[in-house]
Order: sequence, then C-alpha cells, then structure tokens
Amino acid sequence: MPDDELFSRAADGSLLTDDVLRAEAQRMLSAPRARATIADFTRQWLALDTYLNIAKDPALYPEFTATTASSMQAEAQAFVDNVVFGGGSIHDLFTSTHTFVNADLAPIYGLSGIQGQDLVPVDLDPSHRAGLLTTSGFLAKNADSYITSPIKRGVFINRHVLCTSLPPPPGMIPALPGNDGTQTTRELVNGFTGPGTCGAGCHSTMINPPGFAFEEYDADGKWRDTEYGLPVDATGSFSFSTGEESWTNAIDFSGLLGDAIDTHRCLSTQLLEYVHGRAAAESDDALLDQLATGSLANDEPVKDLLTDLVMVPSFRYRAPEVP
Repeated sequence: MPDDELFSRAADGSLLTDDVLRAEAQRMLSAPRARATIADFTRQWLALDTYLNIAKDPALYPEFTATTASSMQAEAQAFVDNVVFGGGSIHDLFTSTHTFVNADLAPIYGLSGIQGQDLVPVDLDPSHRAGLLTTSGFLAKNADSYITSPIKRGVFINRHVLCTSLPPPPGMIPALPGNDGTQTTRELVNGFTGPGTCGAGCHSTMINPPGFAFEEYDADGKWRDTEYGLPVDATGSFSFSTGEESWTNAIDFSGLLGDAIDTHRCLSTQLLEYVHGRAAAESDDALLDQLATGSLANDEPVKDLLTDLVMVPSFRYRAPEVP
C-alpha cells in the first residue's frame, strides 16, 4: 500500500506533475520495500523457483549438498539486488565480477576460508567470471545432473536475455546419445544438432552458439579447461540485430551481451511487462526502442530505467474497466 507521503501527493494533485511523480518514484525505489519488488521480478525472470530442483550426480559432484540449490537461488537474488540497488546498469548484470557466496558455493568458485550458510560478498577472477550467466545457479540449473547442456543454456539466453522467438521443438525428439568420453559435449551436441543434421535450422545458428560459450563451466558451474582430457572449445559467433559478433569464451560473450542493443531491449521489455502488469504491445515499440537506446548509450542504472517506465502515459493513465 502507498505510504502517507504518497497518499498526500495524490490528494493534493501534485502527483500529476512530472517532477513530483519522478521524485516519488525514485523515493519509493530507495525504500526497503522496493527490494521485495525487484526480488519478485528476479524470481520470475530467472525462473528461480526451479533452482530448488537442481540435482547433481553425487559420484561426480560430491560437494553438491542438500542445501547447495537453495544457496544458488539466494546468490542469484543477491547478485541482482546488488547490481540494481548499487546503481548498476543492464551492462553490469552481464559483466560484474562481484557476487555472494557461502560454504556451499565457495568450492564451485575455487574459494577457501568461507564458512557457514550466510552469503558474503566476494570479487571473482575476471578471467573466469563475468556477470549473471557465469554464476553458479544459472550454470547448474541449465545443465543435466552429470553433464553440461549447451542446448538448455542457449535456449535460456535466447528467450530470457535476447527475447528471441524460438519455434517450439518438434515432437518425439530423441535424447542425446551417451558420451563415451572420446569427444567433448560440444562435439556430441554438434554431431546431433549441428550443421548437416535435422536440427541445424535453429540449433546451429541460434541455440547452440550461446550455449557453447559456457562450455568452460561444468554441470555445477565450476571452471574447467578440459573435458575427458580434451580441450574445451567455447568460441563461437551469433547474429545480433546489429550484425555478426564472435567471441573466444564466456567472458567475451557476456561482454557482447552487455553491449548489445538486443539485450537492453529485451530487459526493457520484461521490465515494462512487470511494472505495467501486461504484455508488451506493438504500440510500445517506440517506447522500448527509446528505453533500450538510452540504457545502452548512457549505461543507465536499472533504477532510472524503472523510473522512466513510471513516467510514460501508458502507466500514468489507465482506461477505465468496462463493467
């Protein structure tokens, strides 16, 4: 519910003025209650409820305990909260090396001396970690219990980070064949869905490349240089709306995402839908282009982007419901 100050601004009519509305929006975003709102957006955007279903093969990942999944969920919430309320931008969501770990997560990041279940802030190796997509939860959730899944990682990035419209998969898709250790997961997936296969249309150009960028992280998110003794290949290229871009690893790719207008427009769209409580429409295109351009060009803090969403007529003026 609104507090007394907001009720007062509404009662005296001053909330109808741009300056007061913007000031009130910024004041509300600085209030403790705003953190719960961003936490709810994060929960929906990252499908954090599903993190509690993460499970790993205990023989391969003995350090994955009964509380690791909930720790990964808490880390993702803390990471986004820190970026947003620390004045960070969409670019920072994909490039920050600052995260939060506890005793469950420290081994995944190769950290020692961290005890207990309370999350503590840490700065990670910038040559191995950059942004939300290199945090433990994203990597472990979008993997299988014993092996990575470039397909799951690639699908998530397309749908939730780039807002790519992927067609539904055809029915009766056979499972990937087992890996006998003579090839990497990338080679296995490429052989099954890559160029020259029936899955080449979507996989080889859209789904697989973003997923392959994270092959230097195993199924629970640990960094690795090799798989089955074979060198891991995380290189790739992808056609953004501005053209083809290439990378050598997840750090490069995350930087490309942070600098891509596609990412800023996608996140602007999801924020609009959350703040306005409705699906984005064609009539929102000009607004979304404006928000995305400003977010990218000015490295605009997410809090300012949220304030901009409150200032537009489609938020301020609602048509009355028809009985």
